[in-house]
Amino acid sequence: MHKKIEQLFSTNSIKGKFCELHHIDLDDAGLIYDLRNRKKDNFLRATPGTIDDQRKYLHGYFERFAKREEIYYKILDRQTGKFSGVLRFTEILDNRVFNWQSFVVAENSSPNVPLDAMLMVYRIGFEFLEREICGPWNVDRDFVRMIRIHDFIKMAKIVGEHGKYFLFVIKRSDYQNNINKFLKMGYAKLAPLL
Repeated sequence: MHKKIEQLFSTNSIKGKFCELHHIDLDDAGLIYDLRNRKKDNFLRATPGTIDDQRKYLHGYFERFAKREEIYYKILDRQTGKFSGVLRFTEILDNRVFNWQSFVVAENSSPNVPLDAMLMVYRIGFEFLEREICGPWNVDRDFVRMIRIHDFIKMAKIVGEHGKYFLFVIKRSDYQNNINKFLKMGYAKLAPLL
């Protein structure tokens, strides 16, 4: 398993059909700040402070990256050729569980990008790293569009709630029972990992 974790951390970009996942660097502080602080359809907590504060956060992230704890990805929309989203792949050192957080995509991204990025994360966790569970992660209960996506793909289940958030989890069996239809449509490619 250690070899696969090292391969994941050393792979700077993972290519899907509709998007690519690229490692974040310090120059991406503005992208992250703008995505997290947009007014329309934003259900993440706004990033406090300035772009310089985001850079400080990234310095802390680079320490977690070096410890192999998480990977922060920027999402390239292959149709437009522009970076239009970000997400964090977390809890990597746990041999049974993985997680993802801070997922946000620009409202003008190509329509297949959010679903492709989401399914790529699940495939990395369940197939490449061979984990049993994804989550739990928070989804704002007012983020109806994201809840509908989870209902559509039929993998994630609500396992609890706190405040204004639902807690979602995916079990390996639910992933396996539902991924093939998306693979047939070209989603969740993981070149060069799988």
